[in-house]
Amino acid sequence: QDEWDSLALETFSLRKQLYAVRQELSHALYQHDAAVRTIARLLKERDERSSATVQAAQPHVAAKSKRGADDDNAEDAGKRARVTDVAPELPDDVRASLEAKAQQLQSARKKRPVPPGTPSAADVGRAYGPLSPWALVGAGDGEAVAAVDADSASVLLVGTKGAAAVVDGTSGSASATYTQVGGTGGDVTSACMLSSGSFVVASADGAVRMFQ
Repeated sequence: QDEWDSLALETFSLRKQLYAVRQELSHALYQHDAAVRTIARLLKERDERSSATVQAAQPHVAAKSKRGADDDNAEDAGKRARVTDVAPELPDDVRASLEAKAQQLQSARKKRPVPPGTPSAADVGRAYGPLSPWALVGAGDGEAVAAVDADSASVLLVGTKGAAAVVDGTSGSASATYTQVGGTGGDVTSACMLSSGSFVVASADGAVRMFQ
């Protein structure tokens, strides 16, 4: 009886597996049929577009052939035509009038007074000159500034090798310095200040670190 039960259980398992395999095979055949139909449709569309392109190019080819035949006939007759797209020249009186008007307008522009209130070059230099020469405190030899960010009161300077400084925007003095914020995985690529006073630094190794 036990052998019969185990045999029946094994037969049931085999039938169950057979049913699952049949379902997988049916699904695969359906996908294959859909792929074949899609490929056939794409090939048909490609052939139709190629045919339409050839038909559209035929009038141009015929016109070009006709022009070539006309050129050959003209060469045989010794009267070959040369067609050039040159704009017709202006009459002398029209050209003289335009040049005179251009000279008149140019002289008027040179004598035009400067509007009141226009800032001078010195005013522009004073308005947009440097405020404070901030320095990256703790930077090594040859270390360049890789990232700069600022909030309402401070400026963050981060070097390529990991040195960082938080500089007061008014006095220019460093309120905090860091010797290494980039870790050991690579150079610093970017940095950003947060509203809470902390800042985030990203390095070339893919790590992002936060400092307070």
